[in-house]
Amino acid sequence: MAGDGDHIMKPCAACKHNGWRCGADCFFAEYFPSDCETQYLNVHNRLGASGMLDVLKEVTPTGRVDIGIIMHTIIFECNCLVVDPLQGARGLEKAFRNLRVEKTAAGIVSACNEIAKYSEEIARFRQNKHKEQLNHGAQTGTVSFDDIIQGRGIPFEEPATKRQRN
Repeated sequence: MAGDGDHIMKPCAACKHNGWRCGADCFFAEYFPSDCETQYLNVHNRLGASGMLDVLKEVTPTGRVDIGIIMHTIIFECNCLVVDPLQGARGLEKAFRNLRVEKTAAGIVSACNEIAKYSEEIARFRQNKHKEQLNHGAQTGTVSFDDIIQGRGIPFEEPATKRQRN
């Protein structure tokens, strides 16, 4: 337990739990620091210390760089099993996908609401613009080409022949 000089090394969570002496070369210290006892207990309750070492022994010597990834995967999976004992990480993945779908659906609804709001504003703007054009045309006696095509703003006069018949 003694470290360099005055520094006293705290035992890792694995050594602390099992009552082992934790040295500078302790394998578990890297993955289970003294403040991560809950993580160690999650893994220990599912695999045990020897179970973790058995999993790591199956890693080939060329794959030793992957030990860190394997240990973090074991820790993650065991922590997920605490949250969802039946499905573990798979249950977490399903929950995450459902959340993404819900957020996406909410985003689509929000976007549709924004589009509707701006569509209404555009319609009001066009209506006001059209009224302004009609008022301007009535004041100046001019009518726009669009108004002529659509039959708006043109004063209607009955033909002279109809007036004479009455």
